[in-house]
Amino acid sequence: MSLYGTLINTPFAENRSLQDWQWKFEFQRYPIDAKPQGRDCVYAFVAPYGFVHYIGRAEDLASRIGSHDRIDEAKRDGATELWVHRTNVHSKVHFHDVEQRLIRSLCPPLNSQHNSLAGLGGLLGLRDVLSGGNKPEAPFGLLNGLKL
Repeated sequence: MSLYGTLINTPFAENRSLQDWQWKFEFQRYPIDAKPQGRDCVYAFVAPYGFVHYIGRAEDLASRIGSHDRIDEAKRDGATELWVHRTNVHSKVHFHDVEQRLIRSLCPPLNSQHNSLAGLGGLLGLRDVLSGGNKPEAPFGLLNGLKL
């Protein structure tokens, strides 16, 4: 591994945590372009001030991050850090559940699965607007039927 690879895959000194209504989960912080190793992990693309852009899960973290379809969007929107929560057989909450809980409680804008705000945007016909597109000519989903 090159010196650059060693530096980019080294976690920052301070860990951070994310929580839902019941559990608090500890995350290691890395530079956004890091490809840390890990199995059964939950990860997040996060801005320096703590805003979470995306939350996902990976059985094999390095390969998932290496081919991620949302990382460029997250970086464009200001994400500079990759946060990683590793689980094991002794974890009280399975990593699939950690991902779903955090998406439901934090509503990251780049997540659509398990995200109540993204679901509401779809019902209202605002999914494209919420995801960064603009379609002013599109009808407003359920609101389209209302005559105000």
